[in-house]
Amino acid sequence: MIFDYLRIILLHLYLYPFMTIDLILDCVRGEYNRQGCALITDISPYSYSQDGDIIFGGILQIFTFSSKSKHDFSDVPEPVTCFVPSLQYLRHLFAFIYAVEEINNSAEILPNITLGFQIYDSCTSEVVALVSTFSILSERPEPILNFICQKRQKTVAFIGHVLSSASHTIAGITQLYGYPQVSYGALDPIFNDRVRFPAVYRTVPNEYSQFKAIIQLLTHFEWTWVGIITSDDDSNLQASEELSKQMRQSGICVPFLEKTPKPTDGDRKGIQKVISVIKRTSARVIILYCSINSFLTLLSNLKQDSTITWISSLTLNIITDFPSDTFLQKFSSFNGSLAISMPSEKIPGFQIFFSNAILGKNPGNIFIENYCFFNHACSNISVDSSNNQNMKQVYKKDTLMLDNTYRITYTTYMAVYALAHALHDLHSSTSLLTHLSKESSGKIRIKFLYRRIFSICQLNHYLKNVQLKTSSGVVLNFDENGNMPGMFDVIIWNVFSNERITKTQVGNFLISRVPQLLINDSRITWNTRFHQCLSCPEDQWSNPYKAKCIQRIKEFLSYRGTLGATLSSIASIFLVITVAVLFVFVKFRRSPLVRANDRNLSYILLLSLILSFLCSFLFIGYPMMVTCMLRQVAFGFIFTVAVSSVLGKTVTIIIAFNATKPNSTIRKWIGSRISISLILLFSFGELLICIIWLTCSPPFVDTDTKTFPGKIIIQCNEGSFIAFYAMISYIGILALFSFILAFLVRKLPDSFNDAQYITFSMLVFCSVWISFIPIYLSSKGKYVVAVEIFTILASTGGLLICIFAPKCYIILIKPELNKKHLLKPKL
Repeated sequence: MIFDYLRIILLHLYLYPFMTIDLILDCVRGEYNRQGCALITDISPYSYSQDGDIIFGGILQIFTFSSKSKHDFSDVPEPVTCFVPSLQYLRHLFAFIYAVEEINNSAEILPNITLGFQIYDSCTSEVVALVSTFSILSERPEPILNFICQKRQKTVAFIGHVLSSASHTIAGITQLYGYPQVSYGALDPIFNDRVRFPAVYRTVPNEYSQFKAIIQLLTHFEWTWVGIITSDDDSNLQASEELSKQMRQSGICVPFLEKTPKPTDGDRKGIQKVISVIKRTSARVIILYCSINSFLTLLSNLKQDSTITWISSLTLNIITDFPSDTFLQKFSSFNGSLAISMPSEKIPGFQIFFSNAILGKNPGNIFIENYCFFNHACSNISVDSSNNQNMKQVYKKDTLMLDNTYRITYTTYMAVYALAHALHDLHSSTSLLTHLSKESSGKIRIKFLYRRIFSICQLNHYLKNVQLKTSSGVVLNFDENGNMPGMFDVIIWNVFSNERITKTQVGNFLISRVPQLLINDSRITWNTRFHQCLSCPEDQWSNPYKAKCIQRIKEFLSYRGTLGATLSSIASIFLVITVAVLFVFVKFRRSPLVRANDRNLSYILLLSLILSFLCSFLFIGYPMMVTCMLRQVAFGFIFTVAVSSVLGKTVTIIIAFNATKPNSTIRKWIGSRISISLILLFSFGELLICIIWLTCSPPFVDTDTKTFPGKIIIQCNEGSFIAFYAMISYIGILALFSFILAFLVRKLPDSFNDAQYITFSMLVFCSVWISFIPIYLSSKGKYVVAVEIFTILASTGGLLICIFAPKCYIILIKPELNKKHLLKPKL
């Protein structure tokens, strides 16, 4: 802050020796000579002011356009004329006034101090902006160069402009005197230079911060072939080249970067060249990085092309606040276009204030009178007039056309509050602000000048640390370059056949959030050639542009997919292992261990396990009627045989050990007959369920087009879920019964410990199928089938490993344990 003081003091010390004493004394007395120090100009910008203890200078854009001509520096240029006042820009003015009134009525900000303002309209002209700046500094209608001729100078800061070019012109003067300047729309990154612009702040982000939003937007929609159209000025051209560079670094190709000629050049060939490039390019996405005038020129020459999606940058941010029918005649070319915009915020009470001001409750406002005269050929109406009801309806209609989403309007409102908070912090910490507003006329002017300099520099210091809270609750503050953080909305424009234009927010970007970009795809309606939407057939889906129907992607659990190939490989491995185990049991069928474990029952169990593994292949591949009907019932019946075999083994163990007791009457039940009978009995129950299922409500091939957009899921519909769950429940009951019996006899002698293995295998089985139910119900598409296959493999593999792995270990690795005397029960 000290360096700021020294820089401004040295600047004035350097300039003062060249001033004449008479001129200084005249200015101190409030006198001046028009021909001696007044700026010779025919430009008289419109202004509106309100007195106060402290004044904010405002240089805004109220008129939409200004006359421009080439200057050859040989003749006096024609005076600049502003025309077409905009109600939208007028709303920026009243956001400024509304903020000042709110602060003046607040007891929390600047108590006992009244803010005033002096607002000028410079439209789009840098010349008018320059004249307006000198007029505010001199506080005279005739702008005085380099002198402040009021005895009590009260202007402490400037607000403006919305355009970067005009803001740059204003800053050339305000920075000379050290005045803080807050722009509400300038995007040019040149203001990041804190040496040239140490006191310029912006309530909008740096222009380059939107590049991340644009690139992430392109990446989201997988657009990799994107053109850029810019305007023929240094700021937009330089920014477009930087955007193109960053897009290429992100893997996005830029086939062209074309610049539109300046509107004042009248270059028809130049604009036709751009139109020709648009017609010939294969790029279906084009970014507009140009000025509003270049955009309007392009809009007037462009024919409707429904195959191109346009993306407008922040340089065209202002059009998102325009009434929806502003560009109705030509905007159909940009139907379905996207726009990067400042975020919309709310200003409580402002809509009523603005409507009342327009309806005549703000007398003496030249800008309202100009709007009335230029747009409706009338004079400003009085609120008490009884003969102007028709005009009141016209005004009311105009205000209703404006959206109640405030973007640039809100950044204007925030600019006033930023300065007010900085002044409040300064007022709370020093008394210099009092000196500024109460300087007596008898003191030496140079002394006041340096007090003013120190106060303004201190204001700049406090402005750096201001924190603002938006209506949406986000806390914002200026960064080291005087910018707000990157925060944008993504807007889509749609033009309908009834000549209605809608602007819909479809996403937003916040640089401090992860993920930074959020897009709601369901709210997007892309550009098409048609005015009536038709539903696509069930097996088709609309393309991203909603222009035609394309074939849906068919999805099912395929052998070619990673998931299908993995599951089929696991099933194949288990199948080979089971066959190998069967081969071992057949080869060693006369060994004591195989004979003691009822080899016939073991063969049945191993064969059923082999068939269960084979059943898993019925679930993989393109569903057909045969596979849909067989896969569930085949697995259910075969696995019931396997579980019944395990139950038969358990019963055999119980009979064998009870038969060893003296005078036992159940010796006659020893053998395979009881086990085979149990298998037939329990399997018949499952077979009956399967027959009823296939007879009453058999499974069939079905398609699902609702779960995943753009995909058609080919699947087997089970027909009757009651029958399906009845089949699974029947197997579960058998497994639970087998588990209970095996658990009760688990402490039999160690040499005959099949009961322990059966207990553990049934425990694995029950755990797997209990877990299966919630996962199965929550899965969608091919993952439902994958979950069932995994359950089949896990439960079948559990039986194989738990029951047969210990036996194979003894037969193949520890044959010394495979002796008859070792297998006799130890009672």
